[in-house]
Amino acid sequence: ITLLKNYDERDEANRIANYIQDLKSREGYQSSDFAILFRTNYQSRVFEEALRRKSITYQLVGGLSFYQRKEIKDVLAYLTLLINPHDEASLLRVINEPSRGIGNKSIHDLTQYARDQGKTLWEVLNEVESVDMYKPAENQVKKFVQMIRQFKNKLEEDISLVELTKQLMKETGYMQNLVEENTPKALTRRENILELQNAISYYEQNNDNATLSSFLQEISLITSADKYDEDKPAVTLMTIHASKGLEFPVIFIAGLEEDLFPVGGRRGEDIDYEEERRLFYVAITRAQSKLFFSHARFRYK
Repeated sequence: ITLLKNYDERDEANRIANYIQDLKSREGYQSSDFAILFRTNYQSRVFEEALRRKSITYQLVGGLSFYQRKEIKDVLAYLTLLINPHDEASLLRVINEPSRGIGNKSIHDLTQYARDQGKTLWEVLNEVESVDMYKPAENQVKKFVQMIRQFKNKLEEDISLVELTKQLMKETGYMQNLVEENTPKALTRRENILELQNAISYYEQNNDNATLSSFLQEISLITSADKYDEDKPAVTLMTIHASKGLEFPVIFIAGLEEDLFPVGGRRGEDIDYEEERRLFYVAITRAQSKLFFSHARFRYK
């Protein structure tokens, strides 16, 4: 058993990636001999990025790659519209997400009108009075266009990208919608969006000329590498819940910190220490030969 003490979550991910490389070269392990276990889904992001940088093939079990998750695609689509409102795929993705009363028929009428007139969907949204459609939906389209214009203008102001994203999520009602839904799935989606905000903030602090456009380009490079050959040996990333019944020669248990693992009480509930102990037992018994405990002194939030 080895204890890894790290500075922050990026240091944790990089050190684990380095250990994997070292054990493969020194002791002849294959990538498929390793598994990285964590308590919550959003923790996968830094490990995905660290393993990509080292050209280590991995597979995420029991979930989608971080940037392929619905809520992350939604937020990135909103941000894309601030750079290029003519991006039709992004427009169609979020024009009624969360629901704002622009139904499928209205969207069909708008896109059909755009095709007939040889215009982009964004151009049609800006002249929505010309389209024969349901009046309440027309009013919602106007509000949507005004919101995108407003935040597009904010890009010219002295505002950080992470603050811009926070304000955008508040204005769209996206985060509030997840809070009101108040389900475990909604909580996970909210955590993922907060983790995306962490990524944006970190990007700003570590790039002198950080712009929304450059951040989105970097994400585009990451997501283009999200398809892997399943026949290749790969490091396994998964939550502890997903690891039940599996065993690996080498296990890394990441994020052993108060309020992360053991996870803090949620929605006013007390911490279920018995459940956390049980999950910890599950995690350590996945290891056949080597077991690493890992924690960070600081975690970016």
